[in-house]
Amino acid sequence: MALLLVMFVVLAPELSLRLEADYLTGTGEQRRVELEDGSVVHIGAKSAIRTDMGPSQRGVRLLAGEAFFEVAPDPERPFIVEAQGLKATVVGTSFDVRLSPQALSLAVKSGTVRVDLPPSADAPERSMHAGERVSIDRRSGAVVDTQVPVDQIAIWRSGYLFVQDMRVEDAIGELARYQQGWTIITDERLKDARATGLYDIHSPDRALHALLLPFDAEVRQLTPLLRVVSLRAPEDEE
Repeated sequence: MALLLVMFVVLAPELSLRLEADYLTGTGEQRRVELEDGSVVHIGAKSAIRTDMGPSQRGVRLLAGEAFFEVAPDPERPFIVEAQGLKATVVGTSFDVRLSPQALSLAVKSGTVRVDLPPSADAPERSMHAGERVSIDRRSGAVVDTQVPVDQIAIWRSGYLFVQDMRVEDAIGELARYQQGWTIITDERLKDARATGLYDIHSPDRALHALLLPFDAEVRQLTPLLRVVSLRAPEDEE
């Protein structure tokens, strides 16, 4: 019974996602979906979307993970992307939306996007342009605006993960979408450290080591599916 309960806790969210999503991907998988209006959605690893295309508007809901949108122009039918309270409205542009347990972000690669932030952010509607990114901390509601090189937006489509001033715990969470199993961080200081870098997700294990290199941390592979990350113990002074 205990084993069945554990399996239910682990599998129930994924089963629910499968029932709700129109398109979804697995670990390390990417998918390109062309919608009936000619718009294209690039779905990142371990991600899911639901579509709602109607006569007066076009809609996509990001249920998990990350997606990059290349929206076909249609002034008569605005294109709306929703993700946990965030709503982006466009006519024709390209932008990336990422949803994780810790954060929600949107970055514009071209054109203009009108963005309504979640109520928890307590921030007004805004218009965003190429190279602009907004991130919302899902725990505190804090909003952070940053400038991002446009060639780094959705670079995951080319096999790279770009993180900018991101908590190490969150960056490792992003890498987890490309790695089988689980990664546990034992040190709170390491979780809150900030990481910036470009990492090759063709080899997520090497990417994990590269991400941790500036922090003098180590990865112990306890089982093929379980990794433990901790700060190295200081050497004994003689």
